[in-house]
Amino acid sequence: MRLQNHPNLEPELSLEYGGRSVPTDEEHVADAIVRATDEIAGHRKGISNNPLTLIVKKNGVPDLTMVDLPGITQVPIHGQLENIYE
Repeated sequence: MRLQNHPNLEPELSLEYGGRSVPTDEEHVADAIVRATDEIAGHRKGISNNPLTLIVKKNGVPDLTMVDLPGITQVPIHGQLENIYE
């Protein structure tokens, strides 16, 4: 996630992945993330090396970048491939 101070009073949110920038808003950001994740990693909760970046431009916030590093998946959850660890 990249948080950026922005002069506009209305926040601007977008998702960047695969060379695309998809606008969204605070109300629909969770659904947009699910759609982007499905597009990147597939509908079976797969794993991908492609980053998904949420850009939040909002008035009065500090410029800040946060990175969520992937963990190690050893046990598949419902819908994942049985060999997810490989």
